[in-house]
Amino acid sequence: MGYKEAILSPIIIHFLYHVEYKYLILILFYTQLFSDWGHDFRPDYNALGCLRRDYPNVPLMALTATANEKVVRDAIQVLGMRDPYIFRNSFNRPNLSYEVRKKDGKTIDYMANYIAERRNDSGVIYCLSRKDTETLADKLQKQLVAKGIRNVGVTYYHAEVDPAERQKRHHAWLTGKVSVLTATIAFGMGIDKPDVRYVMHYSMPKSITHYYQESGRAGRDGETADCILFYAYKDKKTLEMMIRKSSTSPNCPAMRRKIDQLYGCLRYCENEFLCRRTMQLEHFGERFDRAKCNDTCDNCKAGLEPEHRNLSKEARDILQLLDELSLMKSGRGVSLLQLSELYRGSKAKSFTKFLDISKLSAYGSGKKYKKADLDRVMHALVFEGLLQEISQENGSGFNSDYLQEGPKAQMLKNGQFQFFVDFPSSSTKAKTSTKKKTVEVTSKTSSSDKTPHKKKKSTKTTKKAVKVIKLKDGKFQVPVEILDDSDDDVRKVGGKSKASGEKPILPKNHTDVLVKRIKKLVSMWADEEIMNGNKVFYWNIMNNKAMGTIAAQVPLSIDELIDIGVIGENVVKEYGERLIKNLNAFIEQNGLEKYVKGKENKRRKLDKDTKPAASVSTTKSRVLLDDEFDIDIDFSTIDIPDGPLPTSQAKSSYFNK
Repeated sequence: MGYKEAILSPIIIHFLYHVEYKYLILILFYTQLFSDWGHDFRPDYNALGCLRRDYPNVPLMALTATANEKVVRDAIQVLGMRDPYIFRNSFNRPNLSYEVRKKDGKTIDYMANYIAERRNDSGVIYCLSRKDTETLADKLQKQLVAKGIRNVGVTYYHAEVDPAERQKRHHAWLTGKVSVLTATIAFGMGIDKPDVRYVMHYSMPKSITHYYQESGRAGRDGETADCILFYAYKDKKTLEMMIRKSSTSPNCPAMRRKIDQLYGCLRYCENEFLCRRTMQLEHFGERFDRAKCNDTCDNCKAGLEPEHRNLSKEARDILQLLDELSLMKSGRGVSLLQLSELYRGSKAKSFTKFLDISKLSAYGSGKKYKKADLDRVMHALVFEGLLQEISQENGSGFNSDYLQEGPKAQMLKNGQFQFFVDFPSSSTKAKTSTKKKTVEVTSKTSSSDKTPHKKKKSTKTTKKAVKVIKLKDGKFQVPVEILDDSDDDVRKVGGKSKASGEKPILPKNHTDVLVKRIKKLVSMWADEEIMNGNKVFYWNIMNNKAMGTIAAQVPLSIDELIDIGVIGENVVKEYGERLIKNLNAFIEQNGLEKYVKGKENKRRKLDKDTKPAASVSTTKSRVLLDDEFDIDIDFSTIDIPDGPLPTSQAKSSYFNK
């Protein structure tokens, strides 16, 4: 039983009745469940309104990472919150890159190649069904073995796996023993593995909200990560059928809302022009400057420009063709593929059988369109509400999707609605080729010029106006801009990490090997902690950025390790000596002393040129003059001991918490 369900249990309710209000604050997480999934995922969420009725004076806080305006309004209404304060931060995840790829017969091979190139990275691949997770894991593992890669583990994870086995697989993935998990979308709620380097979707998600949340499980350590969505139109059909089947009423508002969200995700997948990041953030009501994407999505990289075409006449012809086909087929359904092919003028028997095509007025009217372009038009007709696909059982007992006019069809026929479709502009190709030529010329010039001129960065800094948190009616009023505002360099996507400003000491191949060696060493320490009863994973000891910095700077003493400043004091005490011993052994085993010697000479020169710092008096008045807490405090009444403060000896039990 999760905490959401537990909070409504009789035991918890009894406790709440007897606790003093002044010591209690109710904090509710996953607030999006009130609106986005609450109707069909966890009904207890919609019952949480009783908390406000039963405990009217208890402070209530609701938190979520994926709240658009509707979710916020729903949460406030369900929880009965009165005059709430709303704090928002940006939804932008600058370290994530986004890409939508066509799902076809080469998709699994692409995945296998991608994983093979990143065999030391952790990833998740989300699938639509439990069967898909098993099939995909098996195919990927076989593909990797066929490529000669046997040290990359791929396994599946879903609700029907035995709980003990599921926990075992989860732990193997968390500790890096398994690299890839193929999983259903329920996997990931509540997990916090920071070093997931990629999240793939083997099928289209149910909504942009779902996609943002699922892809957001990548790169929580702040390092770059890839989010790749494999899209095929048939995924939409499967998801829509699932939504309609799960609904008790065919036209209820909840079902219509889910269909609209699905079509929103369909538009996201089909769009080749707008910035992926912009589309996601606008879904949550946040404006984003496309220039700040910095080519970290496939659409910005491609740079295609749209040509906005009015295809209202073509849409009316297609609707007329559907009407004529429906009459001619005497109630037998018309599929999207059949309608598309007949509009193009196909003579294939599979589409024209039992039809008198001479009586179809719009037959062949779309022969000028290539199949891919007509697919774009037909799909747009669906998600713009001019056509509607309905799943029906055919004569063989299987479900097929058949067409009927959508809710906006009559408006189009009456001239009250215009139908537009975006196509790649003819000028895009010319611009792209010009851009490539410019890059080639620039690179040639740079290589021939021995002293290229570098543009100097401006040293001027603009002082920002200070935003003040004010009191209003005895309450704090915090402007949303304080939470939303940040420097451009922080928001900038795809920029280089500032973790290490110095050039790596060892050659790149040795630095890369050393990173892997350190990670293996830290993973062994984490396993040791787990055997000792501590729930510790390798990133609790040392994150990937710290490992990379240590491998680049190669500290060979405890002092040098401390100077780098990438790991905490307790970690240095617990593992510092073992780490330094391992680094020294690596240098000696690979004959890399000459690289380290240069570093030592540089350090000696630096120490010689640096003047010793003035000693600081250790009197009882050791207080910084600009201490932000030095307000009306009589420090003479506080007994501050002279001399150094006592230090703790960290010998695990999770570093003497």
